[in-house]
This record gives sequence, structure tokens and C-alpha cells, in this order.
Amino acid sequence: CLSFDSCTCDRKWSGPACDIADCSGVQDCSAQGTCIGPDTCLCTAQYDGDNCSLLAGSNANSPVFSDSRIRVALASNSPVGSTVSTTAATDQDTGKNGRLTYTIVSVNNDRSYFKVDVTTGEITTAKSISDREGSLLVIKVAATDSGVPPLSVSMEIQVAVLPPNQYCPTFTNLPNEVTVSELALPGTSVVTVRATDDDGNSTSNGVVTYSLSASAIFSIDSQSGEVTTVLSLTAETYILIVIASDNGSPQCSTKATLHVRVHSSNTVPVCDPSNVATSLRYDVAVSTVVLELRAEDPDNGSDGQLTYTYSNFRSAFLHNVSPFRLVQRNRVAYVEVVSSLAQPSDNNSAFYGTSFEVVVRDSGVRPKSCSYSATVTITQLFEFKHLKLVSTVREDVAAGSTVSTTPSLTLLTNVTGVTYELYNTHDLPFSVDSRTGRLTVSSSLDYETARTYNMSVVAKTDQIPGTVAVVSLLVNVKDVNDNPPHFPFSRYTVYVREDAATGVKMLSLTATDVDSVRAAVEYSVFSQTPPDSSSVFKVEDVDDGVDITLARDGLLNYQMTPVYELVIKATDKADPNLFSHANVRLVVEAVNFTKPVFLDRLYRGMILENAPNGSPVLRVKALVDGKPSTSVSYRLTTQWSPSGQTVSAFGVSNNGEIEVANSSLLDYENVQQIQFTAIASITTPRLRTAQTTVIIRLDDVNDNRPLFTSDAFTGAVSLGDPIGTTIVTLTATDADSGSNADITFDVVDGGNNELFTVTTSGFVTLNGSLDETSYDHYIM
Repeated sequence: CLSFDSCTCDRKWSGPACDIADCSGVQDCSAQGTCIGPDTCLCTAQYDGDNCSLLAGSNANSPVFSDSRIRVALASNSPVGSTVSTTAATDQDTGKNGRLTYTIVSVNNDRSYFKVDVTTGEITTAKSISDREGSLLVIKVAATDSGVPPLSVSMEIQVAVLPPNQYCPTFTNLPNEVTVSELALPGTSVVTVRATDDDGNSTSNGVVTYSLSASAIFSIDSQSGEVTTVLSLTAETYILIVIASDNGSPQCSTKATLHVRVHSSNTVPVCDPSNVATSLRYDVAVSTVVLELRAEDPDNGSDGQLTYTYSNFRSAFLHNVSPFRLVQRNRVAYVEVVSSLAQPSDNNSAFYGTSFEVVVRDSGVRPKSCSYSATVTITQLFEFKHLKLVSTVREDVAAGSTVSTTPSLTLLTNVTGVTYELYNTHDLPFSVDSRTGRLTVSSSLDYETARTYNMSVVAKTDQIPGTVAVVSLLVNVKDVNDNPPHFPFSRYTVYVREDAATGVKMLSLTATDVDSVRAAVEYSVFSQTPPDSSSVFKVEDVDDGVDITLARDGLLNYQMTPVYELVIKATDKADPNLFSHANVRLVVEAVNFTKPVFLDRLYRGMILENAPNGSPVLRVKALVDGKPSTSVSYRLTTQWSPSGQTVSAFGVSNNGEIEVANSSLLDYENVQQIQFTAIASITTPRLRTAQTTVIIRLDDVNDNRPLFTSDAFTGAVSLGDPIGTTIVTLTATDADSGSNADITFDVVDGGNNELFTVTTSGFVTLNGSLDETSYDHYIM
């Protein structure tokens, strides 16, 4: 509209009111149809095609539904506009003969409950069906083609109206973690989960099925909830998402996390010490045992069967051929001399040596292994009198203290300038005097960290380079009483009812002492609050700790003394003795203490969709011991619509008043109902909660204009048709509901001197007589 009664028309439209369509792109409908929109024709009965140039074929085929009867379920609280079914039919004809429209023929003698999309066949609810809960509504729907004469077919849709799905499944006694062996075969049962639904099993709303989220290793029986293995397992922890779903409409699901820890059934053999060394004279006899290797494996069966393998030989012998062999007898292996050792040459190179590895592997399904690294030196100049020395040292000795004196050497020739050093120590807390060979402590020792140390002392001389002798040293660390008894926790809290019986055990405590020289641990009460607590409780030593019991019934009174504080002292009997404390808090629970209880299990409310923030909706109320209490606080859980959409539109005050918190989310055309859980809590003396369901329905306001279902409607009338003949039926929709959605029609322009009229229901009818002087088309 440019100015008063002056228009500029969109493309393909013309005329003073821009109401004349241009069909030049389709040959002006070949003069065999009416142009009802840009390049859009309504052909007369004899013609068909986009430009009405084709003769209409015979309407040879009726529409066909794939099923003559189907059954669906719908919750009674489903919002208006909910989809019931899409009943698409097919027609083998082409053109307008195959173009279908859909109508509802009947619905238990009341068609007002449902409506059908004339083009797609989608059937939706036209009004609330809550009053038909528990009944079976039968919809008869027809599909009709546009041929001449029109052909049609009908089918039946049975709609079972179910109670609303009010509750989601809840898992019962679901463990956080379960264990299974890595040797478990596919199909092994891991755990059976269970969930319940308060809707009950009388309807599909309470029938629970189970599934797993994206797991190829495990599967779950949808009916029983049994989780089983599908593939072989490895020693790790798998995290499964278990889903419990009901069969309600809409469906509700609950997810839970389950940890499946797969434990290894085969332990690793132990090679201790893993580094071994020895020295030999060059003239040692054949079959002499050089090393004895004894690995440990606590497993049974094939997992504990050990095999020793000789490998990675490196040597200074001629041709690099090992003069040793490995002999295994039961679980022990021996390294023996198998051939004479090489003689030294005349060029003062009197040292020969070798190193190798011995791998120890078990025979399990997934074998585990350890290894020894061995060094053997051969000399002719000198040797230690003993191949192995053993010393003992207290763990509390100061750095610099002597552990061992100079090892004795047997000199085979006149050798001078012998020095000593530690070999392969790996930062051990020891050092050796290079001149005297005296072994001393270089840093602090701790029996609880390491009880023994294995090392080698090497003696060598620069008189003949490469000449060495080796002695193996074993240092045992002696324990001293340097650790006090230790409670697992420094503070304990125990709850006891004020009507507890005499002798009831409230807590057992055990303090452990990691020292090996520890004596028995004795327990005592170090302090108590109130001071007379010893008359109320007994603290008695038992075999492995101390028990705290009630001395006599009737002594506990929540009103008089709600809390007792004890400090328990644990003392070892070593010299000097050491001790530690544990704080014990005994909380008395009132016998009549109960959790909060809501007055109603279900609260329902209603509010206008245009209500401002702060508008009250309803008030929930919980009682404690049957009376109101100011200690009750309230909060709301996630708010959602029946379609599962999160709608956080409401808040709750300290007195339980539920009010609008975000009015922008209230839109009846998007969400007709919001459901959530209100939780009441008290915190004294322990946190207790109760919950109730809240359902708030939105009330529609007239905030949407009616919309025509099409930009243009076309009808046909013939000369001689009587007055009152219906020419075309106008249709429009309104997103509002109830009386806000009631639509009436009237003519704005183009009544053509009362020749045509429209009823308030949208029927365009002939209101005057037509003759040869009439126009070929009229626009209203």
C-alpha cells in the first residue's frame, strides 16, 4: 500500500487490489481452467495437468490404506494438538485422480475430540481427552481422491486413553561397582539391576524395560535387567550407563552409572633381587654352581608354573661362547659352569667377565614374567674370602655409622693399590670407603620402607687394569619403635537413638602399629565432654581394639545432652611408648524424630500464560511430627513439559509458595503443562527430605490471530444452480484454545451486490441468480 487506495503489486499479481493472478507461465491455464494463483490452475472437470492442457484420465483406482485397522495408546493428560497417528493412503492414479484429501467420518458419535490434516492425514487431538480416561475411542477416517467421480476408502483407528504417566522408574539397590574376572567367558552374568515405577504394573506406564548406552562389551536383558559379557575382557574398569524406561506416553527414562572392575587373575612372578653378581677363579671346576635363582609366584595351577630362560649373553670370552648353562629343578634354576674358563694371556689382561639375563615366565593364559640381570667376573689375582656377607643395622643409626668392616681378600700374587667401590647400588643409602672398604650409612634408613638391601662390593687394582673381585652384601635393617599406633581416621561420628538398650555397641576402634617390635596396644579415655560421660558409656578393650557401648538404658536424653565428645588414646607398650588420639562424636537421636511429610502427594495448579514474575500459583506444605515447622526449607527439581522440554519457569519461597520466576517461558501454544518435584528438607540433627509432585497447567489467553489455511480458495458454480448452493468452504486455524479459538467468517470486500454470501461457519453460498450476463469469475 503506497497511499490511500494505491497499491504496488507483488510479482505475478495485478489489478487495483493486486488480486488478479498471472498464469502466463502455464499458458493461462489453456482456457480450460481458472487461474487461482501465480502460475497455479484449477482445471475444469475434463482437463488435468499444470496448464490444464491434458485430458483428464478416468479415475480407475480407489485410494488404499496399508491397514484397515490400527490401535494406538494416548495418555489422558496429552495436550491439545498431540499427534495420534498419520494415516497416509496411496492411489495408483496420477494427476488430480491421485491427489488425496482426508476427513474424519466418525469418533464414537463425537468427532469433536480429534481433527485431521486434509492434506497429510495427520490426526491430532482437538480438545482435552482427560474425561475419556480408561475408554477406547474409535476414529473412522476417510481418504478421497479428486477424480470425477471421486473415489474414497476408510479405515479405523482405535485409541486407548491411558492414565497419565506420572512417575519415572527408580533403581533399587544399584551397586556403584561390581567385579568380574578377566577370564570370564562371553555370556557370563555380571549383575542384575532392578528398577520400579510407582505407576504400577496395571498399566504400561509402570512396565519397566532396560537398556545400555553404547556398549559393545556388555549387554543387558531388556526384561530381567541381567548384565552379561559379550566379548573377552581386559583388566580395567568399564563405565556402563544403564537405562530404565517405562512404556508410558510420554515415555520416561532414568539413567544410572555402573562401574565394572575387571581384576587380573594372574599375578606377576617376583625376581628378588633382580640384580645378582658373583666372581670366579679362572680354574673353577666344570659343573660348579655359579648362581642359584629362586623366583616366587603365589598363584596356583598353570599361573604358578615357572619356566626359566637364559638370554642376552654378553661376554669377553673367546668367540663370545658362554661357558655356562641354565638347569631348572622344580621352581629353582641353577647357573652351572659347563666348560673350562679361558686362561689369561701374557699381556696383563687378566680379567674376563660375562653378563646375561634370565627371564622367568609363568604358564598362565596371559603369561606374566620377571627377569634377573646377572654379572659374573673371573679373576686369577685375588678374591674375597667369602662370596656373600650379611650385616645388620638399626633403622635409627646416624649417617656415617659403620655397617661392615673391610671384606677379607685372598691375594694370589703380590698385588698393591687395591681400591673398593659399590656396584649397581641404584642410589642406595650406603657408601664404601675406597681405601679401607668400610661400608657406612650415607642417608636415613626406614624399616617400614625397606627392610633389606642387596649390593655388591668390587675390589680392583690399577696395577693390572681390569682385574677385579666381587663380594655380595646383604644388609638387614633392624626395626625400632619409631611409629605410634594409628587410627584409620582422626574423627568419628556415631548416631545413637535415645532409647538404645543396655550394651548396644556404637563403635569399634582399632589402631595399627607398623613397627615390627611393637608390643600390644592398650586403649584409654583421654578426655570426655560432658565430664560424666564415663557413666553413660563403657570403653572396653577387646582382642583387636576397643568397643564403645551403652552402660545402661535410660541414660540418653536428646533434650538434655544431644552430643557427647570422647577422645580415645591408643598407646603401644614398647620402650619408649608412643601414642595417638581419635576424636569420637556421639550424637543422640530423638526417638520421635521423623522426616518431613507433605500434606499431599500431588499438587495441581493453574495460571494464565501472561502472568508476570512473582505471581503466586499454589503453596506446598510439609509437616514435621504432624506440625508446621520453621526448620523446613523447600527447593524445586528440574521442571519439564510432557514432551520432555526443560521449562524452568517457577521458583519456591521459604514458606513453600510457588510463584512465577521467568514469565517469558510461559507460552500456552508451546507448553500447556509443566511438571516438577518439590523437595522439603530439615537438617537437624541430620539431613532428612521428602518430596511431592507438582503439576501446573497454563490457561490460554487470546494472544494469537486466526490464520487462513490457504492464501486463496477457489470454487465453481454453474448457471442454474439454486440459491443457497455451497460453492466453497473456507477454513482457518487459531493457535489459541477454547472460546479463544472459535472462528467466524464475514465478507470484507467483493460481495458483488449480494450475489454471494458467507456464513459465520465459512460456507460461501450462492445468494442470487446467475445467467448469461454474469461474469465468468468473481473475487471476494
